Amino acid sequence: MSRTFGAVDRHRRKTRSDKGSGKKRTNYNRIKRLGNKDSIKIWIAEIRPMNYEAYLRFHRNIRHKMKPEVYIPLRGSIQVPTNEINTKDKFVDFVVNVLLREGDFLVRSFSHGKNKYHVKPVKLCRILIKSNEYGLYGRMTADFRLFRYRWFYKG
Repeated sequence: MSRTFGAVDRHRRKTRSDKGSGKKRTNYNRIKRLGNKDSIKIWIAEIRPMNYEAYLRFHRNIRHKMKPEVYIPLRGSIQVPTNEINTKDKFVDFVVNVLLREGDFLVRSFSHGKNKYHVKPVKLCRILIKSNEYGLYGRMTADFRLFRYRWFYKG
């Protein structure tokens, strides 16, 4: 902490106890598997609009900043081979075949980053599924995260 100009300390300031002990080393000889995965685990949640009573429970100063949406998880995780979802069309077809119903859905997965729970959940994309006379079809939106992965767009 900085000292005010002209001030005098009464006591000696504390310094770091591990000063000079050196940086902790990690094992850099390990094989990194970033992006070269054979399968990936995904979670799917349905996006529904929040009802007005629940919206009013939030403080009035943060209502205009939040999205009035609710994420409803559908089932457990799905282990998917990456060669089945390595393009936009394959990804959408896979989600349509798994869910077999209309709606707005959010696809989530884990990234390599770490938070305090040692995982980093991320949103992969948002898929809107509709039906016409030929059957169900989907459209992918908010897919900017997928370009970070090497397994995507290999096909």
